[in-house]
Amino acid sequence: MKQPSGISDSYQYYAGFQMAITDFTTDIGHSFQSGDISQLSDAQWSTNNKYLNFAYQHQYKLIADANNALANIPKIKTLTEAQTNQYFSEIKFLRALAYIDLTDEFGPVILITEEEMKNPDYTAKTPPASLETINTFLINDLETAAANLPVNYEGKAIYPTNDVGRVTKGAALSLLTKLYMREHQWQKALETIQKIEDLHQYELFPSYAGLFAESNKWCKESIFSALADALNDGTELMNHFGPLNNPVVTDRWQYYAVSWSFWNSYAPNDERREMFFYDYKGSDGLQYMQAPTGQTTPPAGKYYLPDVATKKYADPAGSKTYYDGHGIPILRYADIVLCKAEALNEVNGPTQASIDLINSVKARSKATLLGAPALILKKPFATKFYRNVVGNSSLNANAEQI
Repeated sequence: MKQPSGISDSYQYYAGFQMAITDFTTDIGHSFQSGDISQLSDAQWSTNNKYLNFAYQHQYKLIADANNALANIPKIKTLTEAQTNQYFSEIKFLRALAYIDLTDEFGPVILITEEEMKNPDYTAKTPPASLETINTFLINDLETAAANLPVNYEGKAIYPTNDVGRVTKGAALSLLTKLYMREHQWQKALETIQKIEDLHQYELFPSYAGLFAESNKWCKESIFSALADALNDGTELMNHFGPLNNPVVTDRWQYYAVSWSFWNSYAPNDERREMFFYDYKGSDGLQYMQAPTGQTTPPAGKYYLPDVATKKYADPAGSKTYYDGHGIPILRYADIVLCKAEALNEVNGPTQASIDLINSVKARSKATLLGAPALILKKPFATKFYRNVVGNSSLNANAEQI
């Protein structure tokens, strides 16, 4: 998926507001900056918070655009049935993504479809629909999309190029998996994951650091992403995520960062620990670092960082311009692997199969692997799962590391 409006447009949804209202309302994301972002970080937000309002607004903008397209595409008489099915499936996926994000963040919301676009009543005060109603609608849309979308776009007649960013069968099935996981429908999630695996399209990228390099726009782990390049549809991710006064990633703001408590949870042997700017000599000559326990005032020559910047969206080998080309991984195969581990654990309790799935993700970062399932109770297993899914799907996917 590419951003539709050019430079920095992606910041309005996944590259900015979506991350702010998910990661920064937890004890993982952190911002020392003043204003609305710090309110989210300190769990003191209000209905006037711009990140909440803008996220809600732009999610419904995507829904409105999708509804208008679904209502008007049938009027184009030159389209073939195959083209119509393709376009409808892509659009229904995008609408489902917006509704899943809305209900993740706001609970029951107003359900508006293309039917309301045919005879719109702009004075109607439509009440929120129940989550059950919304979920049933989304499951139907995603199942329809998965049935009609191709596995990939290699040699497809409708599009002249292999557009890796377009919605695929695997993307629709993956989003459906996330919905089943949210609703604790573990067996349905496992059945859907099996369909993803049967596509034989996805595998884990061999290294965690290489996965998030700005130059790695797409790989076998990618299922669905918001793509960008610095010149045509760039983002401001590096500006917001980049470190303070760093001599390599220069002139950035450290607006979005990670709490030191989260960074400290990584063992020294875990390579994900090195995906942060945690100790460096700044361009001003000061040593930027974590404050030692019990100290708040740095001595001469040192600067105690209030939080730690991540390299995930501030690649030291990436763009040197104001706008950058970091993509946003919305759905990744690592997330599906860990969803399978959790679903199996919920159905069967800790088993070697679940442990092996988690370890397949941990191993590429040289993290300490989990032991035999007999040594792990179900509740601690869930904690270990959570520790390894943070960052897969956001700062996203919200799963593996930020």
